[in-house]
Amino acid sequence: MRLDDLYEGWSGLPTIATRIERELLPSLAAGRAGSIRRWDWAAGRLGSELAVPVTDALILEGVGSYARAYDEYVSLLVWVEVPDDIRRKQALDRDGDLFEPYWNQWAADEERVHAREGTRDRADLVVDL
Repeated sequence: MRLDDLYEGWSGLPTIATRIERELLPSLAAGRAGSIRRWDWAAGRLGSELAVPVTDALILEGVGSYARAYDEYVSLLVWVEVPDDIRRKQALDRDGDLFEPYWNQWAADEERVHAREGTRDRADLVVDL
């Protein structure tokens, strides 16, 4: 599951884990299909539901995909280390001028979220690119 579809806009990184914890994981852990609302980037608000079927493994991909609050659901945590200049270039290549004004705030939010959650230190596997 790509978190890019779920962040509540450019300032949504700090709150995505709470939404995942409350809206999605309890249903899946109980053996029921789950759902979580997508972010409608064009409208600037929550949009349609994303249905998530019961599966043996759910892979959350994205900067805010881990939180201590749902440690009980995590079987493997992978941290991918990429130099800041490469991360910035990839983000701007993908999102262009739309992302440029938000990059500094996004990067600061990343640092705060990862410091709060201890993400890198808690990772089972660290991949250094």
